[in-house]
Amino acid sequence: MKNMVRFCAICGRKESEVGFLVENLCSECYRNLKLNFPLPREVKVEVCEECGAVRRGKAWERGITEEVISKVIEDTLRRSLRIPREVGLQVGILGEGEVSVKLFSIVEDKKIVEEKKLKLVVSKALCNKCLEATQGRFTALVQVRGEGGLSPRESQQLTEVFEVFSRKSTSKRGVQRI
Repeated sequence: MKNMVRFCAICGRKESEVGFLVENLCSECYRNLKLNFPLPREVKVEVCEECGAVRRGKAWERGITEEVISKVIEDTLRRSLRIPREVGLQVGILGEGEVSVKLFSIVEDKKIVEEKKLKLVVSKALCNKCLEATQGRFTALVQVRGEGGLSPRESQQLTEVFEVFSRKSTSKRGVQRI
């Protein structure tokens, strides 16, 4: 039996010309077919200007690091572009204002990679905690515990402290007692 010549099912190039075929496609056609997601030109990240927290969906994550920003961008791109889990996504910060986005797939022990560079736009905002603090709104739940309960004297002292706090808070805004 003669050696069969394998070729790309889309572009027709021979396997010997392209190096290898993945699912009967050359790496370029495979990338175009499986890894060609419409990436935006820029990606936006919100950072709290007071504490440095990064918005991740509806929540804020403390500690601004390249790893946190990369994960936020990765989550945003996966959700907005509906990138399937079997397609790998890796985000790297290249420098101020630029990120690298790599989409990759490993098929038949071959790694196919599509890489693009996006503009990183960092916008300043206030996280929920810092916003409440700047507006003078503080939410607290105070629990007092003691072994065997509180003595009458301790209970009286705590009542006095909470009444003083309540009067000061009520003069600024309404206090809700539970």
